[in-house]
Amino acid sequence: SEIAIALQEQSFNYVVTEPNVGVDGSYRFMTPSELPVSCAAWGTIFNTPSFKQLVEKAFDERILPKILWNSRPNGVNRYYDPFRENIEFVSPEAFEANYEAHKAAARKAFLQLDVFVITLGLNEVWYFKADGSAFSRSPWRIAPSLVERRILTVEENVADLQRMLDILRVHNPRIKVIVTLSPVGLHATFRADTQHVIVANSHSKAVLRVAAEEFVRRNKGVYYFPSYEVVNFCTPNPYLPDQRNVA
Repeated sequence: SEIAIALQEQSFNYVVTEPNVGVDGSYRFMTPSELPVSCAAWGTIFNTPSFKQLVEKAFDERILPKILWNSRPNGVNRYYDPFRENIEFVSPEAFEANYEAHKAAARKAFLQLDVFVITLGLNEVWYFKADGSAFSRSPWRIAPSLVERRILTVEENVADLQRMLDILRVHNPRIKVIVTLSPVGLHATFRADTQHVIVANSHSKAVLRVAAEEFVRRNKGVYYFPSYEVVNFCTPNPYLPDQRNVA
């Protein structure tokens, strides 16, 4: 999101095919930004299977289940798609009405892109038991009996990224990919019975960093940008007092 905003502020040609907020007010991206924070309103993506699923969905290679959970901020019902993190809908009908339009907008963006920048963030992944679809992050209000959790290996992450790229290049052969690794630490871990979150975070970052390296090695036109290293090893006092978020 911050890369997207920075590129637009510096007048780069950042492709936008769907805005942060629906023109009819039916949905909004829950980030305080006037500028779009993604090419199409696909929400915040944290893990490699979610990148893969986004591209599969856009090109009709996969049908994701339609699941919503609801909350009542300020006493008003709002609805959330666990496959589009931080996108808020005013009703189930609004979600349904936007579904095909969003898919078309994502496909249009991928066909226009010259460069796709992705940030790897999480290696602990929640899945929907019924069909193995991956949630972008913790499915906050979905019944625990419907979900399962997994810690991905390097090769599983590489396979998801490779599937994403292979589909993209069938439809847009010129596309290049820049991969970054988020320096922001895990907020929590579902391995807390055996590992402290700091230890789990080190493992997660290590796996994702090696996966990024291997993905770049296997493909032309795929590059690693060292945002993780710049923050952690080249910047004085890089973090806010919480020691997670970048100053």
